[in-house]
Amino acid sequence: MRIFLLICAGLWCVVLFSFGTRVAARPATLPVDLSQIRSALALPDSLGQVAVLTPLLLAMGPDQADGVARVFEASFRSGGGGGLPLELFVERCAALDRLLTLDRVLGWPLERRLEALPTLLRSWARVDPRTALEVLNEISDPKAQNAAFPALIEGWVESGQTAGVWRYLAEIETDRERERGSQVVVYH
Repeated sequence: MRIFLLICAGLWCVVLFSFGTRVAARPATLPVDLSQIRSALALPDSLGQVAVLTPLLLAMGPDQADGVARVFEASFRSGGGGGLPLELFVERCAALDRLLTLDRVLGWPLERRLEALPTLLRSWARVDPRTALEVLNEISDPKAQNAAFPALIEGWVESGQTAGVWRYLAEIETDRERERGSQVVVYH
């Protein structure tokens, strides 16, 4: 039951954070304290990390994203920095500069890249589905493409451009991928 509550709380944080970054991609009012980001990533549970990181990431401006990214990347070396905190960070960075975020994410270790690309492409597809699709098609790693495909479809559905999703799915050559994408649309 506790795990269920933690998952629900985490998902609720993602929804609120996502809404906040779309509604108010506002400039930072105060510098983000990188030591607070480091401390948050060192916390033992992702819910605690999210509670500390959310206001810090929402305050992060474009000029601070590089420093925060370096803190996350340093935590990768010790096996941290992934999961929900990474998704929140990528969602916020995507709201600031999607292309720069893509370049950064593509340089990460495979495990973190597989976590981050779906978040990035979902966020991108919410505002520009066709460009997000082009980006997905340009990713050379089949594992990364496979991981990001459902998220891109989810973001496309969230954009309200469902007719475009169905046209795209009709163009897919393999039955398996067409069915996989259709299931995302139907169950999302």
